[in-house]
Amino acid sequence: IWKEFNDIKAEIEKLEQNIKNNATIVNDYIQSCQEFLFEHEFIDEEYQITKLGKLAIALGSEGNPLLLAKIISNPNITTLTHIDLAALFGMFCVDKVEDYISSNPLLIAGFEMAEEINAKFMNNMAELMLTIDSSWSIGQMYMDIAHDWMSGIPLQQLINTYNIFEGDFVKNMLKLDKLI
Repeated sequence: IWKEFNDIKAEIEKLEQNIKNNATIVNDYIQSCQEFLFEHEFIDEEYQITKLGKLAIALGSEGNPLLLAKIISNPNITTLTHIDLAALFGMFCVDKVEDYISSNPLLIAGFEMAEEINAKFMNNMAELMLTIDSSWSIGQMYMDIAHDWMSGIPLQQLINTYNIFEGDFVKNMLKLDKLI
């Protein structure tokens, strides 16, 4: 019985140490998240949510609300028409790695601005050892597709021009609808 007792006691001590280690890991991760949110003005020094943070919360979880909030709050965005702005958000409709380059100068400028913000976010996240998932991927192809579709180009012409599948088009337009 004494051996059993010592084995159980050793197991309990091991579990208690694991709990302490996990608590430290969780606390460090939370601190890194807070540092990231502060660095990019989503929270203030007292950990209160800023206007930008509230905007990101209001945008929900479709796409990337942090990046989307930064884009929307950028003063240069006001020069875009409603079609251009909605098309710009097509950057969040990325199905695969793409090498497509938009032909629309306004959308390219908006994308470059977003890409710069995204790069700062991703570099900061890497420094803080935060997880970077697929929601941080952006691309240009669906910007043009969305722009053309909202400008009245028929679906079949879009499918032929951009070599896309109807299902992918519908899925991405539904995603874009949730963003806007």
